[in-house]
Amino acid sequence: MRHSEIEIPEGNGCQWLSITPEFRQWKDFMDISPESNWLIVRGKPGSGKSTLLKTSTLHDEFDGDISKPLTLRHYFAANGNADEHNSIGMFRALLYQLVKAVRPISSTFLKKIRETHALGDWDRWVTSATALKDAFQDIITHSKHPELRVSVYLDALDECNKSDVREVLGFLRSVVSQTQGKLRVCMSTRNDVALPRFPRHEICMEDHNGTDIERFVSHEMRHMNPQYQAEIQPLIIERASNVFLWVKVVLCLVTENELHESVESLKAMVKETPQELQVLFQKLLDSLNEVERVESVRLFQLVLSAWIPLSLSQFRHAYTLHLDSDASPATEHSSSGYDALDDEHLKNRIYVMSKGLLEVRCREPIEQDTMGEPIISREPRVEVIHDTVRDFLLSHRQYVGALDLLASPEVMCHQQMLSTCIQALRVGNLEHTQKEGSSLSGPFSGYAYGFWMKHAAASDTALSDYNWPSFLRRCEHSTADIVRLYKRDLSRRDWKQSLQLNRDNDLLVLISASGCTSLVREHVKHCPCLEKVHSLGPSGYAVGHRAFYQAVKFGKAEIVGFLGEIRAIRAKVNFCYPLQGTALYSACYSGNEEIIRKLLSLGADIDRLSNGPYGSALHVASALGRDSTVELLLHNGALPWIKNARLMTPLHLAAKYGRTSVARILARALLQVGHKLDDEDDDKHTALSYAERGGYTNIVSTLETSVTERAYEASRQRTLSIVSIESDLHRDIQTSN
Repeated sequence: MRHSEIEIPEGNGCQWLSITPEFRQWKDFMDISPESNWLIVRGKPGSGKSTLLKTSTLHDEFDGDISKPLTLRHYFAANGNADEHNSIGMFRALLYQLVKAVRPISSTFLKKIRETHALGDWDRWVTSATALKDAFQDIITHSKHPELRVSVYLDALDECNKSDVREVLGFLRSVVSQTQGKLRVCMSTRNDVALPRFPRHEICMEDHNGTDIERFVSHEMRHMNPQYQAEIQPLIIERASNVFLWVKVVLCLVTENELHESVESLKAMVKETPQELQVLFQKLLDSLNEVERVESVRLFQLVLSAWIPLSLSQFRHAYTLHLDSDASPATEHSSSGYDALDDEHLKNRIYVMSKGLLEVRCREPIEQDTMGEPIISREPRVEVIHDTVRDFLLSHRQYVGALDLLASPEVMCHQQMLSTCIQALRVGNLEHTQKEGSSLSGPFSGYAYGFWMKHAAASDTALSDYNWPSFLRRCEHSTADIVRLYKRDLSRRDWKQSLQLNRDNDLLVLISASGCTSLVREHVKHCPCLEKVHSLGPSGYAVGHRAFYQAVKFGKAEIVGFLGEIRAIRAKVNFCYPLQGTALYSACYSGNEEIIRKLLSLGADIDRLSNGPYGSALHVASALGRDSTVELLLHNGALPWIKNARLMTPLHLAAKYGRTSVARILARALLQVGHKLDDEDDDKHTALSYAERGGYTNIVSTLETSVTERAYEASRQRTLSIVSIESDLHRDIQTSN
C-alpha cells in the first residue's frame, strides 16, 4: 500500500498546514460556506504533498467517539496495483474504513449486504463502482448518528486513471452537496492538473514548505564534516526550488562524492546541477559509459514493466536470467555477478547503476489491506524513487532500450519482461522442458507464473519470437501451479475473480481473462486440448465456453469475437451459469456496450432470464443505473415490461435503487407501447411505492407525471375519437339528405 511507503519527517516537519487559515476553515464543520467543504493542496512533483497529508492525519485515528470527525484516507499510486490507481479501489477503501468505524450501520445498507450474500453476488458487488458508491452515500446520508462528520483525504489525484478522475470528483461533490456539510474533502495534486470550477480553498506547497526542506537537509547532512554542512547546506537549500525530490537526488550525489572531493568541488557540482528535474535526470543518465548504460537499461526495464514491485530476491533472479530462449542452462546466468551479491551490495549496485533513480524500499509491515485481507510482512522492493522518474524514463526511450520507433517504450519493456518470464519458467525450448521437469525453481518463477500472460497481453509480441506451442503445452500441464502462485502473489480478490470459473485448472480460461488474443489463437490452434473447447471439463462446463464467459466478464472484446466464431461456443451463447447468469447478463452488469453489441450479433437472447440476482439483461442494467446500456437494449428490442422471478419489472428495480434517469427512460418506453406503470411484484409493490419508500422524490415525480400525462393523453384520444365519430355521423346525415 502506498500509505505504508510514505516516510514521516523527522522532528516537527509538515506542521505548518495546521496553522494555515485555509486548513482551519476546512476543519471547522461549523463553517457552512461552500468553499469550506473542499481543500486542494497543489505542488510540484516531489514537493512533499503525500508526506504532508500523511502527517496531517497521524493523530486522527478513530477512537470510537462518533462526536469527533471521522478521518478516511486513500493514497493513489500510478505504479501500484489496480486498486491503487482506479476509482473502484478508492470507493472500496473509503467504504471499508467507514463501515469499520460507524456503528450501528444503516438498515438499508445491511439489507443490501444480506441480499447480496443470499444471491451469491458478493464478488460482483465489491467490484461494482455503482454499488460501492451507493453504499458509501447511504451510510453517510442515512446514518443513525446525526452528529456524524467525515473528513476524506485523497492523495495524488494526478496518479488516478485519467478516465476515473471525473467520476471521483463528481461522486464526492454529489455526496458533499447532499450531506450539507457532513462530508469534507482534502485532495493533493500537481500544479498542472486542471480541476472543474467549484468553490474551494487551495494551498500551494511552494509557499509553505521552505522550513521543512531546511530541516530535511540539516537532518540528512548531520553526519557530514561540519565544514561541508556550513558551506554546502545553504547552497542546496537555496537551489532546491522547494522540491524535496531534487534535494534527495543532490544529497545522494554529495554523499557519493564526499570522501574524494573537496568542499569547493562539491559546491561547484551543486551549482552546476540543473534545477529542472527532467534535465537533472537526463544529465545523470548521460554520465554513464556504454557498459554501464547496458546494465542500467536492464534495471529500468525490470522495474518499469513489473506489474507489482519485485522483491530484492526476485529482482536478483530476474536480472541474471539470459534473454535468449535458446540458451542452455549452463549459460543461463549473465556475467554481471548479481547472483553472487549479498543484499547490501546489491542495493548499492542498483543505486550506482541507476544514478540514484531506483531504490530498495522497505515497506512498513501492516496487518490488513483495505478490505481486511491479512498481510504478514513486506519484503524490500525495488522501485523508482518517485513517479516523476517513471514518467521521465517512459518519455525518453533511449534510457530503457526502446530502439524500435514503432513500439512504445512501455511495450518494449513488457516484451523484455515476457522474455524473462519465459526463461524463468524454462519453457522456451521443449528440450529444456523435458530435461528440467518442474519449473518452480528460483524466487522470480512465482512472479513469472502469475504474470507472463499479462505481459504477453501488454506487449503485443510477435508470436514467431517464441516456441509458443511448446510453451503453451508446458503451462497447460502446470495450470495448478499457476493457480497456486496466483494465490500467493496476487491479492485474494484478484485471483478469486480470475479463477471463479476455472475449477478445472484450464489454461485457456486464464489466457482469455488476461486479454491476450494472440495467445488464445495459438492455444486453440496448436494445443492438444483443442477438442476440449467443445467438450465438458470435470466441473461439467465446456472449457471453450468458460473461456468465452471470462473474456466477456473482463471486457476482452477481441477474444469474445474470436471465440464467438467457434460454432460450439456460439451455439451456447445463452448458456446460464449458476449465480453468474448468461454472458449478456455479465456484459450488462459491467456496462461494456462493445461486448453487448458483439453478443447480440452472435445471437444472444436479449430477454433471457438469468439466475443472477436481478433477472434479464435489462433488469441488471436498470438496477445499476446504466442509462446508455438500457437505451441500447431497448433499441435492440428488449421488452420493457419483462418480469423476473419475483415479478419485478426493470422499472421496479430502477425505482427501488433510485435510478432517476433510467426510470424516466423506462417509463417513456412503457407508455409508448401503451403499457401501464403500476404493475405489482410478488410483494404487491409498484414502482411508485418503491420510490416513495426509498425517498426518491425525483422518481416519484417522474412516475406521477408520466401517469398523469398518460391519463391526459388517453382522455384526449377518447375526446378526439368521439369528435371524429360525431363528425362522420354528421357528414353521413348530410349526405343522406
